Amino acid sequence: MKTIHGIIGAVMLSVLFACQKDALPTWSGTNDIYFENSVVMDAASRQTDSLKVLFIFAPQGTKDSVLKIAVKTMGAPVAYDRTFKVSTDQSTAVPGKHYDALPDSFVMRANRVVDTIRLRLVRTPDMLTDTVSLVLQLKPNHHFTTNMTRVAIGNNTYLSTTTLRIRMTDVLSQPDLWYFAVFGKFSRKKFLLVCALTGYDPAKLANESIIADTYYLGKVTQRYLDEQAKAGNIILDDDGSVMTMGTSITGG
Repeated sequence: MKTIHGIIGAVMLSVLFACQKDALPTWSGTNDIYFENSVVMDAASRQTDSLKVLFIFAPQGTKDSVLKIAVKTMGAPVAYDRTFKVSTDQSTAVPGKHYDALPDSFVMRANRVVDTIRLRLVRTPDMLTDTVSLVLQLKPNHHFTTNMTRVAIGNNTYLSTTTLRIRMTDVLSQPDLWYFAVFGKFSRKKFLLVCALTGYDPAKLANESIIADTYYLGKVTQRYLDEQAKAGNIILDDDGSVMTMGTSITGG
């Protein structure tokens, strides 16, 4: 039995020393940096390398919006801060007007492989008629590389991993589901009034309004218009005409 135990002990020691000699390999590839939402486990979630900021659907009185954009690195974490740079060279958005100017560099904090860019976007009058684009592009430096510039999401279809396009607008186009018999002619002012009076979600009214809901929305809005008119306050539409709902509401 002593001999058997000695053999087992010798085998265990040899395994131990072998493990010490053959340490697990550490990361040896390039230390690429990329936007985290571009590389996810679920391929179906990888849909776009751009964001749309639609101020028209923001709560009333909204003047700006803060985005939190995750940036990730492939390599292992290190015990010190590392800087990375983001350029906006291809943008139509103007720093100090449409967004807060970016610092010269951002920081991947010590012991992290993912960190966050905080970006404040500003709602401006020119967005009422136009869309402005802010293009963020990660740049290589002495800490990080950008060799992985895209990922495949299908046959000959790719998403950028180092470029993120942010499109900002306050434009409101006539929704596909704008029922003229209920709402009458479309205007931005009328659309916003309907939502303000009823608390209806603007995004829902613009994209997926239920016809049963629209009759209620029209009734509430016309009642308000009638009450204001009786009080001597006639509500005018964007074009200067008297605002009214559609004929199925007014009976006209």
